Amino acid sequence: MADNTVFDPQKLQSGNLADCEEQQILELAKKLCRIAAEECGENGFRGGIRPGNIFVAEDGRVAVGKAGKAGENGWTKLELEYMAPEMFWNGEESAAADVYAIALIMYAGLNGGRLPFAEAGEQSAEKRAHALRRRMSGDSFPMPEGVSEKLLEILKRALAFSPEERYSSAYDMLRALWEYCGDEPEEIKRREPAPEPKIAPAPEKKSKPKPELKPAPSPKQEKPAPKKEAPKTHTKPETRAAEAKPAPVKPPRSIHEKCSERRSAIALAAICLLLVGVGLGRDSININEPSPVVQTQQPSAEPTTIPSTEPTQTPEPSKAPADVQYMLYSEDISWQAAEDSCRELGGHLATIKDEADYDKICQLLADCTAQYVWIGAYRSDDGQIKWVDGKSHDFYAWDQGEPSGTDSYDGAAENYIMLVKQADGTWLYNDSRENPMVQYSQFYSGKLAYICQIG
Repeated sequence: MADNTVFDPQKLQSGNLADCEEQQILELAKKLCRIAAEECGENGFRGGIRPGNIFVAEDGRVAVGKAGKAGENGWTKLELEYMAPEMFWNGEESAAADVYAIALIMYAGLNGGRLPFAEAGEQSAEKRAHALRRRMSGDSFPMPEGVSEKLLEILKRALAFSPEERYSSAYDMLRALWEYCGDEPEEIKRREPAPEPKIAPAPEKKSKPKPELKPAPSPKQEKPAPKKEAPKTHTKPETRAAEAKPAPVKPPRSIHEKCSERRSAIALAAICLLLVGVGLGRDSININEPSPVVQTQQPSAEPTTIPSTEPTQTPEPSKAPADVQYMLYSEDISWQAAEDSCRELGGHLATIKDEADYDKICQLLADCTAQYVWIGAYRSDDGQIKWVDGKSHDFYAWDQGEPSGTDSYDGAAENYIMLVKQADGTWLYNDSRENPMVQYSQFYSGKLAYICQIG
C-alpha cells in the first residue's frame, strides 16, 4: 500500500454498519482478519480493531490505525465496546482478542448496527454501560436473526467469552470465512505493522477547550470530578491489570464461623504482641483457613542490664511506637467485612503512612496469589481519602487514572481503597466499590485478600 495514500475518515465503511449488506460485512471482516494476521506482534495481537479506527480508500482498500493504550483519560467508548473481556479485565493481549473485536464488528453489521444487548434506537450512557457490563460478564449473546446457521457458528465461536474457545488466530478465522464464502485459501505471512495511515483533517468544529489534567488528589485536596474510564477488576476492572485467570473458588465462610474461630485467637494475638522478639507468639497462634502470613519487625538487640543492689528509678514510658505485625488473609469479602475481621483480632486494616510502609507491604505480597488486596483507606463523606487509624498520611501510589471515584459502568461510588497487582508484579492503589463480589464475582472469586495490622 503506497505511503501517500490518504484514508478519509468520512468514508469509514464500518461507521455505517447498519446500512451494510451481509456480503459487505463479510468482505470487511476478511480484510480485517488479514490485517490482524499480517500486522500482529510476537504475541499474535494487533489491536486497534474498532469503528472509528478503520479507514477505507477510494479503491476499497482497508487500513487500521494503531492500537490504543489506556492512559490518564482511560479508554474511549468505542475502544471499550469492541474490547475482548480478558483484555478489559486483565489487560491480556492475544490473537484471540483481535478475533473477538472483528466478530463484534460482524455482529453489529448483521444485527442492524447494534452490539449485543443493545436496544434499538438512541442509546443513553446508562443503557450502553449496561450492555457493556453484560458482555464483559459473560452473558450469552442473542444471535442476529436471518443469518445462516453456518455463519452463526463462525460468529458464536469467534465471540466465545473464554479466549481458549475462540479461533486461535485471525488467520484461522479468515480460513473459516473463506470456506463459508467459497474463496480459495491463501498463505499469508506476518509482517511489520504498517505505519499509521495519514488521515485527512476532519471539518473544523467549534469546541470548548479541554480541561487540564490534574494529579490524583492527596487527602488534603478536594474531590476530583469523576472521569469516564475502564472499570477495574476493579474494577474495573477496575483498571486498570492482572493477567492470571480466576483461581478455583473456595467456599466462603460466614462471619459467624470466622468469629468463633478467631475468638480464641484474639487472646493469643495479644500475648504474641507482648512476646515479640522471643518467638513464642508466632509458634503459638493457630488460625484455620484463611491462614495469615505474619510479618513482624524484630526489635534490635539490647545489652543485658546487670542487676544492682541500689534502688532504681521508675523508667519513663517509651515514646517509640510499638512493633507492628501484618497478617495477610486470602478471602473473598467486602472492605467493611475485612475491617471488622481485623478489629476482632485487636487491629485494623493496614495503613500506609510512607514509602517504607509501602515497601514492607509489597514485600509481604511478593508471593501472594491474590490480585486485589484491601487496605485501611477509604473516601469519607467530605470526599477526602482517610485512614482507619484516624491519622493523615500523605503517601499514595495510585494507578494511572486513579482515583476515579465512580465506576464507569453504572456510576456506582468507589470509596474503598485496595492494592491491585500489575502485570509487572508491582502493586498500585485503586478505588473500588465496597463489595465487588456482588456484581463481579466471576472475576474476583479467589483473587481477593486483606492485610490486618496489629500494633
